[in-house]
Amino acid sequence: KIEESYSTGKATGITGVGGFIGQDGGSEIQNVYSSGEVVASGDNVGSLMGQADGTTLTNSYSSGKITLTGSNQTNVKGLIGNVDATVTNSFYDKTVNTGMSDETSYGKSTTELKTLATYTTALADAAWEMGGADGNYATLDFREDRENIWVMAEGTLPVTPTPVTPTPVTPTLTPEKEIEKVITTIVNNQQINVVLPVVTAPVMNFAPPQPIVLNNNLALRLGIPEGASVSLVSAPQSGQESQRVSLNEITSAGVNDTRIALGGGSIIELVNSGVSLPEGVDQEFYVVKNDVTDTSNNKNNKNNKNKGAN
Repeated sequence: KIEESYSTGKATGITGVGGFIGQDGGSEIQNVYSSGEVVASGDNVGSLMGQADGTTLTNSYSSGKITLTGSNQTNVKGLIGNVDATVTNSFYDKTVNTGMSDETSYGKSTTELKTLATYTTALADAAWEMGGADGNYATLDFREDRENIWVMAEGTLPVTPTPVTPTPVTPTLTPEKEIEKVITTIVNNQQINVVLPVVTAPVMNFAPPQPIVLNNNLALRLGIPEGASVSLVSAPQSGQESQRVSLNEITSAGVNDTRIALGGGSIIELVNSGVSLPEGVDQEFYVVKNDVTDTSNNKNNKNNKNKGAN
């Protein structure tokens, strides 16, 4: 018979490991407790006893944590691992060791194990001989003048958190009219007149083709009467008779400042060719006759000169 005993040390083993007794066969055990950690790598593990065969267990509890270090361990329970015993008014801390298969039969929360009524009024006629106040795990009273076997020291009970189920919130969509109200409060109600600037395009004066007067030699080569008025352009003109001429020939004709529009209606002019060319390379332009009748006069002049030569 084992009674009024306790264990607080750490228990470590392989198989049949418990905080108070590893393995027992046929003993009568009452008024005992254990609070030490239980570490095991094998089967038959419990926080109070590892294995009990034919044991009678009464008025006991355990609060130590079970730590498993093996794999595929069997018969691991909160109070007694492998149990073939008669168990009465005995408990283990299910807050410390959660999810054990014997929780319904022997599991109590930490708060319950530190509450005096768990061992007294809750058990009615089978109540433990216990005095004191709520707040701590019960211990055995070994004083000579004791009134009870068990005593509970007063203390602050742990607060057991109450699970809170979150309430789903369905977002409320703002109607279009409500959105319009919000926009109306933001926008200034006064009408704003935006005055656009008036942009006047400048009048462009396009450079006309430059009229020049050709000397006798250049005029004869181009088939144009000497002294005739012609214009220089950068490219042949559609529908007009033109002759190609180099910048040196124009300069030899006595034109010192040559200004030629890049194209029809262009405001950009090439002044004296506008580029610096390598030595031996000359800029070429096109001569356009200003007066169409010049062509016939030129032919008459040629015929007169030829007759005089004869």
